[in-house]
Amino acid sequence: MCFDISTCGIVDLGVIMWFCNFMFVIIFIGVVYSCYGGRVSAFVSSFFGLVCSMVEGSKMSVIGGGSLMLSSLFLLLLLCNVSGLIPFVASSSSHLVFSLSFGFSFWLGLVLSSLVMGKLYTSMSKLVFAGLPVVGGMILCWLEKLSIFFRWFTLSLRLVANMTVGQILSSSISGILLNCYFGMGSFVVFFSVLMVGVGLLLVELAVGFIQACK
Repeated sequence: MCFDISTCGIVDLGVIMWFCNFMFVIIFIGVVYSCYGGRVSAFVSSFFGLVCSMVEGSKMSVIGGGSLMLSSLFLLLLLCNVSGLIPFVASSSSHLVFSLSFGFSFWLGLVLSSLVMGKLYTSMSKLVFAGLPVVGGMILCWLEKLSIFFRWFTLSLRLVANMTVGQILSSSISGILLNCYFGMGSFVVFFSVLMVGVGLLLVELAVGFIQACK
């Protein structure tokens, strides 16, 4: 699938691309669960337990359904990032529409809920150093709050940049491998590029996992 869906032809492939990405997530979960059943259930239970412990440590347990929301969002982002590792396929997480919408709604919602439930003066008092003047404390608090409010934008841009670079590199390596396989390169070059591709795949898997955590 093309990286720029607006130049793929007369037919608009935007809807097809989004549908294929989300169907990949649903089919992947269904196939894995049907093949490995009980082991997947144990993994999901341990995964939800880990997420719940992290949520309780960050004092998000006061938000109803916070652990379920975060674990579902993590799994969705992880599978979308992994689907982007397929050569010549653009995943949903590599588009600004996807990343900015999720980043704005979830990150800003969590920040506002923390301000409302934790009280504004209590949350701001944690940003002030001991012995800091009043004027300096006010300026520092509002600067920190502004950086927190715009963090969703920077994280979304980082996600798009990392996924796009990984897709470009994987597509380039795949093209070189195809040329070598069909007789346009030596076996040494083919094997070397293959090892580089495997290493890049492992690195991109780690990047996709880290980006889903963030």
